[in-house]
Amino acid sequence: DFLSWQTSFTRSQTLDDPLEQARPGNLGHRDTLSSGPSITYVVSPTTYLTGEGSYTIVENSQSNTSDTQRADFSAAIAHQINSITGVNLTGQYEVMLDADGTEKYDRIQLGVGFFRQFVDGSVSLSAGRTQLVPEESAETESNFYSLSFNRQQLWLHDVTLSYLEDISDASIGFEVTVPGISSFAADGNDIVKRRVASLSIAREFGVYDYGFNFSWEYENYELQNEDEKIKEASFSIGRDIFSDFSMGFNVEFNQTDYLEQAAVGKDYTATYQIDADYQFSPSLRMGGFIQHETRRNSQNAVREYEELSVGISLNWTLI
Repeated sequence: DFLSWQTSFTRSQTLDDPLEQARPGNLGHRDTLSSGPSITYVVSPTTYLTGEGSYTIVENSQSNTSDTQRADFSAAIAHQINSITGVNLTGQYEVMLDADGTEKYDRIQLGVGFFRQFVDGSVSLSAGRTQLVPEESAETESNFYSLSFNRQQLWLHDVTLSYLEDISDASIGFEVTVPGISSFAADGNDIVKRRVASLSIAREFGVYDYGFNFSWEYENYELQNEDEKIKEASFSIGRDIFSDFSMGFNVEFNQTDYLEQAAVGKDYTATYQIDADYQFSPSLRMGGFIQHETRRNSQNAVREYEELSVGISLNWTLI
């Protein structure tokens, strides 16, 4: 419980030219390998200290996007005021050990957090300051905010409202938000400011469950005129066919507006998916999906496409 070590590898799909459609000749990838230790130290029954370190290698298939190596160190001290209220203080330092010339950034973030449970719900809030310090240019600072509010059994539904605001460098990007496509690989290692707000409404009754999701996202590139505003709405419904077998249906609509590229116009994407999941044993689970997706653009027909895809997943718990 005191010391652990985690290693992960991910490959996410990117677009060589973010203003072109997702076609075979325009697809690239980003490989991310990260490894490092974490420590948890119990100071008292109500206070504990955590520390983490990692070494990360990022490689992009695009020749004009920076491949980076970085080390990350973070620490947090958390205190439980009472059984339902807690506070924390966090700090993070990330140093870029290898990049392309002047595209190196050191990242520093300090923040405070608050957590509170109440009847049928909880709220958490983190706020702080993030600073990106380039090697040979002016530094960039931004406020960091993370807010999450959850309320269960609100008119028989579970409701979650969240908001996130932060900055990152483009070589590593953000977490994948659109299935199969990660944040666009920018031309060079840019600084990206991101704001995301989302609302989720879900309910389970008997063998059925359904949910609505609405989100708004804005990404601003500091050095390049490639700002994006994304609106998304989705609906999903699922049913337990047997005790170990379930099926579901999901429909999603997405609108992407390239604010600084008027000639590109707006992309309208519709996605329809049927999925299934089967539990073979307590340690083995398999899933799969069939998906149809279309994208339309009234100003730029070259960005339109229609796609049919299938996928499978396997989860095997070894220990």
